[in-house]
Order: sequence, then C-alpha cells, then structure tokens
Amino acid sequence: MLGFLRINRWSASFDLSEIERLVDANELPAAEREIKTAIHDVEARKGATIEGIHLRLKLAEVQRQQAVLFRGDSSARYITQLHAAEATALGALEIAAHLSQAPSYVTCLDLLIELFSDLGNFPAMEKTAQEATRLGTTLRRPDPKKMARRTFQLGVAQHENKKPDEAIATLESAATLHDVSFGPNSLELAEVLAKTGRVFRSQAKLEPALNHLQRGLKILEKSAEPDSPELLSELHELAEAHRESGNPSGAAAIYEHALLLKLKKVDSVSLVEVVGFERSLPTLDTAWENLGRARELLEDCIAAFLPDAGPRLAMAHEILARIHRGSGLRTLEARQLDCAVNVWQSCGSKRSPDVIRNLIRRAEVMEELRKTREVTWLRERVALLKTQITPARKPAAKTRLKKARRAAS
Repeated sequence: MLGFLRINRWSASFDLSEIERLVDANELPAAEREIKTAIHDVEARKGATIEGIHLRLKLAEVQRQQAVLFRGDSSARYITQLHAAEATALGALEIAAHLSQAPSYVTCLDLLIELFSDLGNFPAMEKTAQEATRLGTTLRRPDPKKMARRTFQLGVAQHENKKPDEAIATLESAATLHDVSFGPNSLELAEVLAKTGRVFRSQAKLEPALNHLQRGLKILEKSAEPDSPELLSELHELAEAHRESGNPSGAAAIYEHALLLKLKKVDSVSLVEVVGFERSLPTLDTAWENLGRARELLEDCIAAFLPDAGPRLAMAHEILARIHRGSGLRTLEARQLDCAVNVWQSCGSKRSPDVIRNLIRRAEVMEELRKTREVTWLRERVALLKTQITPARKPAAKTRLKKARRAAS
C-alpha cells in the first residue's frame, strides 16, 4: 500500500497540522472532510496546482483506508468507498496531465493500480501497470523500488487475466528487480517469489514452482515470525507442490517442519493458539495419509520436552491426543489428555484455564466411552476450578452503604 503523501508544510498555502493529526489518530471521516475543504480552498484561489494533486491523492488514500473497514460487509459500502477513491485518483490524474507533471502523473497511476487490484478490475490494473512501468523509466530520477513494484503488479494482473506465459516472464523480471532494489533477503522479494511459485504451480510447472517457493521460504524463515500467516502459507504451498509432484514424503517433511515451528512458540501458549493449531491438523493428517509418522514425531517431541516439562510438553501431549482421536483411539486420547493435565497443573494457577479446557475435553471423551462416573467427577472439578478463578463479586454500593451506617451507629 502506498504511504501517505506528505505535502511540504512550508510551501503549502494552508495549515496541514489538523489533517495530519486526524490521519495519525485514524479519524478518517473527519480527515476526509478537512482534505475536501483544503482542496476547495486551494482550487478556488489558485486553480489547478501540484498542491491540489497531492491533496487529492491524500484524499483517495483516506477513502481507501475507510473502505478497508467495510471489507467483508454484506452491504456495498466497501465497493462504493473504493469507487469514490478511484474517482478522486482519476481527478488527480487529469490535473497532473493538464499541468504536464510527469512524476505526479506516475504517482497517480501507482495509486490507481492498487485501487484496481482492490476492486478486482484486473484488465484496468494491467493496462495501468503497463503505462506506469513505461512512463516510470522516462522520469528524470526513476525510483528502482517503485519500478520493481510496478513490474510485480503487472505480472499479478497478467496472471489474473489468464496470460500465464506473460505473467511468468514479468514476475521473473520482477524478482530480479526486487533482488537488486530491496536485497536478496528482503520480505518484498519473498512476496514476489511466493507469487511466482504459485503461478508456476497453477500451470503444473512443478520444478520451477518448488524452486521459487523454497527460495521464498528461506527468506521468510530468516525474517518472519515462526508462526506468521505468511510463513505458514508458504509452507502449505510448498508441501502441496511436493505432493503434486509425486513426493508425499517431501510434503510430510514440510508439515513436520511447520509443527515444530509451532511447538517452539508455545512457551506462552494460549487457548487461542491451541485451538488455532488444532484446526490446522487435518492438513497434517492429509499430508501423512496415515497418522503413524505424526505419532512418531509427537512422541519424539514429548521425549525432548520431558526434562523441562512446561507448556510445550503439555501442548505436545494434547496434539498427540488429537491425532489419536483422528485414528479413533479414544482410550489413548484420554490417556494423553491425562498426561497433559498433570503438566498444566504443575505450571501453577496461571494455567487454570488450560486445565479447565483439558478437563472439559476429557469429560467429552469419557462420555463417548460411557464412563459415567468419570464424567461426573471431571465436570465437578471443572465447576470447582471455575469458582476458584472467578473473582468474588463486590457487594453492591447500596449494601456497602448500609454496612457503613451500621458500623457508624
């Protein structure tokens, strides 16, 4: 996404401080009103100016940011807001053309590329990216990073417009430009490599797909968080490419790697992380096809984590329980849950929510095994633990006042 264009406050004919304050405070509707007022003021006094172009671009970005708030909304507000931003950017483009301001004209094109991408208007995105790429090279001081970005966006648009050969050639060029402009270990290059690998995979060109995805993964492993969405998505793409190329063991190795990355992060594991990772396990099941290798891996993890105990060990037991469940082994699932709860309890009262979650799951398993006595006992323990971690309610203000009056008398 383009950063906000900063207008030189010394050359501006109005006070920018209020606009900047509203934008920084994320008060976007108010910022939009202020910018529109500034545009009207500038154009009423001076007509078409570079100031007006930059203000319109800033307005379009504010409108685009507001559109993001409505993404996924059932109403049409997301699209309506994006079209408003598009109209604003086109207005800036017309002024730049009228003033023959080539740098501002190309900047307008850059914003329109982003907006057409948001709107899913890939024919317009491709045409605009082609024009921006061509004109960008003619500027007095072309920006190598922006040139690389435009080339990447052009390749993405060509792919979406079902032009695979053109897209691959353009994306390969974009990868070279990103390598030079951003550096060989940059996240920007990783993004291009990931997209190029996906395009190759969509064309069943699995060898170059694997090469690009593997290279992108190496960059992400150095720069991204171990369980970041970008890294996990790249691992999934690479694993699927291995499987499609007839290498299921390679896919399994990738998923094992993903599992170990997750386990390395569980020193401060939370319920959200546990649930989130459990949801990803069906993919692991598919990769292994049978769960034997998954059980072996988890048992190795448990042996490694046993000396230090702690959340990591409890997590490994619970994941192994989940895998036993996938095999229909309810008794073994209950046994692993029992091992896990003992570890959670040894971690102190701060892990009471994890103990409760575990006991609830064990009660469900015992119910499936028709062990009524154990189910009753487990649910009683859950109720007791919930009362212990629920803070006592403070007496109502009226009750406290009565007690105070009695004490005073």
